[in-house]
Amino acid sequence: MNQLLETKPADVVADFLKDKLRFADFVNLFLFNGRQKIAPSDLLVFDSDSSTVFYQDERIASVGKRRDSIMLAKIDDIDVIIAIEHQQAIDYSMPFRVLMYDTIGYNQQYNQSDRNARRAFHPIPVITFVLYTGQRHWIQPRTLTDMMKIPESIREKINNWNLNVIDIKTIEVNEKLHCEDNQKVIGAVQQFYCWDGDISHLIGMVMSKEAAVVVATIIGEERILRMIEQEEKEEIDMCTSVTNALNKATNKGRELGLKVGKKEGLQAGIKEGLKAGKIEVITNLLKTKLGNLSDEVTNQIQACNEEQLDLLVNHYASINSEQDIFKMISG
Repeated sequence: MNQLLETKPADVVADFLKDKLRFADFVNLFLFNGRQKIAPSDLLVFDSDSSTVFYQDERIASVGKRRDSIMLAKIDDIDVIIAIEHQQAIDYSMPFRVLMYDTIGYNQQYNQSDRNARRAFHPIPVITFVLYTGQRHWIQPRTLTDMMKIPESIREKINNWNLNVIDIKTIEVNEKLHCEDNQKVIGAVQQFYCWDGDISHLIGMVMSKEAAVVVATIIGEERILRMIEQEEKEEIDMCTSVTNALNKATNKGRELGLKVGKKEGLQAGIKEGLKAGKIEVITNLLKTKLGNLSDEVTNQIQACNEEQLDLLVNHYASINSEQDIFKMISG
């Protein structure tokens, strides 16, 4: 079911977080463990262009960056700049990237300050959070010094930079989030990441069309996304969308069978098409459960006979790794 998405997760999530209610809800989760300390009215949209120029020793260097989502908040009557960066894949360099984002933010403030009053210049605090929505668990460095080999004798003297990363799979949806759209998006992604292929587990997963697009984009399901976009309703039943997407894959297999049948005999063509549809469905279900499959596993599934494919379908719930697939096929 996974195909190349026309929509980019970073763009879709950034657009979703332009809504102040959603943004404030995530910030309250990150900063205050879900307590509703920041209200949407406490937020002002901030310029996401983080381009700046560094001046040093008669040399000038320009740096251009664009933040995913950034707003100016009032916390205890003090201005704070808060940015949420979306990350779909694990990135070893993320602490360094966040350091650069925040450094650019401070340098931008300094360059824009009154030259005659810089002795009294007080920069606005900048906080950056990373919302990680990938299927694997985040196991990469969470601080700048985690990336370094440091002599123990000077470790405490090294300036550090923390990476505030929130893994979407660990968020306590109903206890820490209060915005309904956020609850449904995070809850749905969590459900899909642990989905065992039983459609009944998706019953009752109903959300706004905008939220459904975010979910389909994050989990990388192009056909579900297409089904959602075709809906004229503003509320989407994800169970129905997934069912329709799977049925479309099966029908595609039948159509392939009919085409092959015209050339090589109707009966043989239909059989081949149904097999192709079955291969596509089981491959996409396994991708939903395990993430992207290796080429070796994909090729093995493509080479399966009917009996092996039926074995994968019937024992799908017990497959937890690519090794399980190899064992089941080799039997």
